[in-house]
Amino acid sequence: MANTFKNKGAVIGITATTIYTVPGATTTLVHALYASNIHSTNAVTLDITVDNSAGTFYIVKNLNIPFGTTVILDKPLNLEATNTLKALASAASSVQIFSSLLEIT
Repeated sequence: MANTFKNKGAVIGITATTIYTVPGATTTLVHALYASNIHSTNAVTLDITVDNSAGTFYIVKNLNIPFGTTVILDKPLNLEATNTLKALASAASSVQIFSSLLEIT
């Protein structure tokens, strides 16, 4: 089994944005997600979901991120092949997400 560390980032707005999709024949361990409010003046809310063959599941829902702050989700999250990690914010281009990942093939 090969292990490959990866980093993925995205700017999140009012349309669901894919942060990462697990490749086929791969398991991915999300070590941490860093969500930074980059809105010019306001707090924003954030939803993070995982899509898989059974549906869409919330990791966080309506997470409030005050102006100018970063929230760190540092509990491991296991993703299976073809799972998709997505996010949606309450304002356009208001959150930057950075993820630290380990792909296991």
